[in-house]
Amino acid sequence: MANNFFNSSLVSPEEIEWFIQMTKEMFAATDHDGIIRFVNPALTSVLGYDEKELIGKSFLDYIHSSDFENTREKFEEVIQCGKSVTVENRSLCKDGNYIWMSWSGASMASQKMVLMIGRDMSRQKRLERELIQSNQYFQSFWENTDDAVDLIDLEGNVIAVNRAFEKIFGWTNEEVKGQKLPIIPDSFYSEFQQIKARVLSGEKMVNYEAMRLRKDGSMIPVSITASPIRNEVGEIVAFSGISRDNSMLVEAQRELINQKKELKKANERLENILQSIIEAFFFVDDQWNIVYVNDVLANMWKKNQEELVGGNLWDTFPEVRGTIYEYYYKQSMNTQEPQRFQVYSNLYKGYFEICTFPSSTGLAVNIRDITDYQMSLQKLRESEKQVREITENINEVFCVHNVEGFKLLYVSAAFEKVWQRSISDLYQNHFQYIETVHEEDREYLMYQFTHYKEEPDEFEFRIIRPSGEIRWIRSRQTVIYNKAKQPKRIISVMEDITELKEKDILIRKGDKLGAVGQLAAGIAHEIRNPLTTIKGFVQLWGKESQTKYSDIILSELQRIEFIMNEFLMLAKPHQELQMEKLNLNKILNEVITFMQPEALLHNANIISALDYYLPETFGEMKQIKQVIINLIKNALEAMPNGGVITMTTKHENNRVIMELTDEGVGIPKDRIARLGEPFYSNKEKGTGLGLMVSFKIIQNHKGTISFESEEGKGTKVMISLPVYEER
Repeated sequence: MANNFFNSSLVSPEEIEWFIQMTKEMFAATDHDGIIRFVNPALTSVLGYDEKELIGKSFLDYIHSSDFENTREKFEEVIQCGKSVTVENRSLCKDGNYIWMSWSGASMASQKMVLMIGRDMSRQKRLERELIQSNQYFQSFWENTDDAVDLIDLEGNVIAVNRAFEKIFGWTNEEVKGQKLPIIPDSFYSEFQQIKARVLSGEKMVNYEAMRLRKDGSMIPVSITASPIRNEVGEIVAFSGISRDNSMLVEAQRELINQKKELKKANERLENILQSIIEAFFFVDDQWNIVYVNDVLANMWKKNQEELVGGNLWDTFPEVRGTIYEYYYKQSMNTQEPQRFQVYSNLYKGYFEICTFPSSTGLAVNIRDITDYQMSLQKLRESEKQVREITENINEVFCVHNVEGFKLLYVSAAFEKVWQRSISDLYQNHFQYIETVHEEDREYLMYQFTHYKEEPDEFEFRIIRPSGEIRWIRSRQTVIYNKAKQPKRIISVMEDITELKEKDILIRKGDKLGAVGQLAAGIAHEIRNPLTTIKGFVQLWGKESQTKYSDIILSELQRIEFIMNEFLMLAKPHQELQMEKLNLNKILNEVITFMQPEALLHNANIISALDYYLPETFGEMKQIKQVIINLIKNALEAMPNGGVITMTTKHENNRVIMELTDEGVGIPKDRIARLGEPFYSNKEKGTGLGLMVSFKIIQNHKGTISFESEEGKGTKVMISLPVYEER
């Protein structure tokens, strides 16, 4: 039969016949109407037909309907043009299935026949589908991972970044593509170059802690895994960087598949990323066959990947049957919902958190070692138990409140001893705590609770026991803030200081009596002197001209008036206070403008160097101005030959600092400690009341005033006031 189709001077018809019958290539021949006239055994073997079932039939009857028209056109092209063509189509097998075939057709015009040589394409088509699926898996991983991934070429230019990169760092793929990686701070650039060199030499960097730059200029701590990327021959052509925000939990990677050898290049790219996951991870298909295991898990199981991949999960680990592992794995696979559970492993002597991520193709499992976390949690519980035991056995009352709603969360047993009230009643009525406070102190106490400070604060108040007894309580209050720096809890440690208070009152009474005696002596001395002068001049009034002594008498009366005004200010430092936010720089400028003319009269000059960003303080403007004026006057009087007074401001440790420096005669060291005492002054006619009033004003503003001086060089006065805090 072959001799009817082939003529050759080089081979015999028998040899051609033998070749066609024995070759694995599929041969068929049709006439110009498409009727099959010849098929070889290779073709009948693939399609499953007998030769007799095909001979005499149109070959187009065996072509898939979707491929029919294209195949027919190619067949007619062979007949009409006489040239060879190639076409791919699906051919019908005897079992009803279609297989992909590649047909090459050539015209045998002399015999009005068409010779077809076929090749089975089903394996190649399957590989193409798997390649597409693999790329889809990789693309899905690339777009959906929560970790920022960047691919960098050998020159250090960005090949691509994923969406998570934009979310974490702010730059889009279009902004950084082809550019140097912008997330490296200048101060870390040399370190980055060292990491790059190590990775390009073949080393994989895992869990490297570093700081990286965001587009908005802020810095973020990240954990970095850097891996080399190799081509199909193993050459390093690029490297990948995976940056994980340390505040985020690792999301398990879902798209894992065992790639075919023909898909090696795509496999290597995916493998590099999957191997960089720092937690144990494996993937099984829908038949529970192990498809992938990363190095971390293989090392933990003490098995190599070759003996794990391909094996059935339940056959490889029969001890898992009937355990919590099997329950959650199968539940996740059946419901197609992620599962999360924690276990303790006797084998590995540790705690593990296991997360499952089902898909239509199988199940991904992420295993995280949480032993350190569980141990820390256990230590925390033990610590809480110890703290509770301590608080239950001390005399101080330990109390915890919520900031919102002032809800009582905890109060120690000492409450019943100090308050002599039931703790259970207090838990039922949180506001009973306020009701037990003396009515004169309630508003003050609520102010302390609602105007808390960042630093621990201490204050005192009175309570009334059921018997009517009044007790003094000292409370040390600390505010606990959440991560957003918002107040969350108020922790109070309170102690009964009634006995201490009573002793303090007795001491204060003694101090007051001493102060009254000192004050009375001062008053007698200071007022007696001008009165003696007035008395003497009044006696001379009638003997000489009245006008001669009137100025002297008036001057002494004015001095008495000044002394009495100082006494009044000292006695009532709080009257008519108008507390408000104060700009100390503005007040200083106003006082300097007011006092500059007087300074010029003393051959002096006032200059300033003020902090432009000085925060505001809180106080009574008139009193603060009075203090500054008193200090400037003292400085002018201390510079009989003139000089410069320098005023400065600055901000330190949440305090506003004002400094006044003169070039005066200075103050002896043994006299500095007595500054601020009534009727103690360095000036010939000074009363000392001006400084005493200044001390009192600054003290009432919760501030401090101090002096530094060197004789012959001058004096520096330093005033510290608290920064105003908005509530």
